[in-house]
Amino acid sequence: MPGKFAVENNQRAKVLRDNGRVAEARQVLLSNGAFLGDNARRYKSSFLLHHGSFNSISADNLDGDRWSAERKQTRYELSRVRQGQ
Repeated sequence: MPGKFAVENNQRAKVLRDNGRVAEARQVLLSNGAFLGDNARRYKSSFLLHHGSFNSISADNLDGDRWSAERKQTRYELSRVRQGQ
């Protein structure tokens, strides 16, 4: 299931970034974004497309002051996905 795999990768990226492993977190997010984009096209899913784009944008917001706001947004998005919204 693409959604479960993607959520696990988002959580992994968050932990990596929290531990200062910015480059690794960025790579996880970019790979996850590509995975979701591929599956969005495969399943014609706007939900997956949105979250794929979100991952790609998140990968650009891992440095310095931007991380605090990005972390909050990521937590919010993950909670929405878990609730099925």
